[in-house]
Amino acid sequence: MGEFTRPLLQQVYGSADDNIENIDQIIDMFKSPDKKSAIENLKKLAKSLNMELEEIPEFLEEYGDIFLSLAYFKECLDRIIPNVS
Repeated sequence: MGEFTRPLLQQVYGSADDNIENIDQIIDMFKSPDKKSAIENLKKLAKSLNMELEEIPEFLEEYGDIFLSLAYFKECLDRIIPNVS
């Protein structure tokens, strides 16, 4: 899930200069967010997805579920490929 959340959190709460390497850095983003910047970044994200700002939470929830499902099936595939080969 980190592959999904890390870039998303960086896009919303961070800046292009941030280099997130561990969970502590992600937690720090939540402790003292730049609210004005986060809202602007969320608006940009909504615009890039051609949706309203209010639709973003539901979209992220659905996308997260799909991402986790795909990650699970990829892990299963990675386990069985050696046996199939």
